Amino acid sequence: MLGSAPRPFNSPSLPAVQRSSHGQRTHSRATLPRPVRPALPITLLTLAGIAACHTPGSFTPRVDGVEVRDELEPLLRGVRAAPDDRAAGEAWNRHIAEVGLPTEGVRPEPLGKAIRASFPQLESLSTALPADVREVASAVGALHGRSVGARIWLVALPADTPLLDQPDRILLNARAPAAANPLARRALLARSMSATLLPSTSGSLGPLAGTVYSRSLSAVAALTVVPGAPTSALTGRSEDDAARLRSRLPLLARELLASLDSAAPSQVDRFFGASSPDPLLPRGSGAFLCVELGAALTRDLGSAEKAVRLTPGEFRRHASQALQRLASAP
Repeated sequence: MLGSAPRPFNSPSLPAVQRSSHGQRTHSRATLPRPVRPALPITLLTLAGIAACHTPGSFTPRVDGVEVRDELEPLLRGVRAAPDDRAAGEAWNRHIAEVGLPTEGVRPEPLGKAIRASFPQLESLSTALPADVREVASAVGALHGRSVGARIWLVALPADTPLLDQPDRILLNARAPAAANPLARRALLARSMSATLLPSTSGSLGPLAGTVYSRSLSAVAALTVVPGAPTSALTGRSEDDAARLRSRLPLLARELLASLDSAAPSQVDRFFGASSPDPLLPRGSGAFLCVELGAALTRDLGSAEKAVRLTPGEFRRHASQALQRLASAP
């Protein structure tokens, strides 16, 4: 797990899910290796956890504003009916085009082999994901005190990116390795849903500070409603990379503090880009800092609920203080 900063989990939370060594859920229709059956249905555990955190008269989130569109089932039917790899690859290309994304021009045969290899995972997640999405939306809404409204499309994409946030929808890539891990995929969903509930930073924070605001507070939400989720799912870096970043945390925090109020959009790429020409900021520095900053804010404020409800102005003040402490840590 990336990072050892303590995280309070006194807000509504989703239960940890038992899983196989491949992270797949055991009620799949496919034959999966070493299935493990949860002790209680996940939905019952989630609702019990939320109810335990509520007091009389507290906010009860609605999930009827969450639309789950399963684009996997038509793909699965097409792959099942395909007589060979070429036909399976053509079915996958149609799926990608119907989702509204460009196909990559790869020959159908290798695509067919790849999608057939992913078939057990896709079949399992097509069954599990709709309930996952609504459970996460309920927990995130309870934490924020506002109901989530989102359109989630379940898709299969060639890249390993587990989630694509688009202006009018969130694409959950069921083929991504992270999607096979129940805790990781729930944390990613929680982060995206939390970000939709945060107020706009336009006019109050610069490009970098606005990005840090969204990434830090949505990381708090993700790691609160999904206890035990690997923070590597949020940073995209391995544990070895995390250890190297942690050893440079004071330096990274000083760099972020010095640049936080910058009006230059290039600072966002400097901290969050896929590659940075700045040797002071290794790849993944921005995402790592946001997880650490979110944990620091939660400690400072005493609860995750208070942290995720910070306004942009309040965040700027508290973030500066937290970064100063992180920058001076031994």
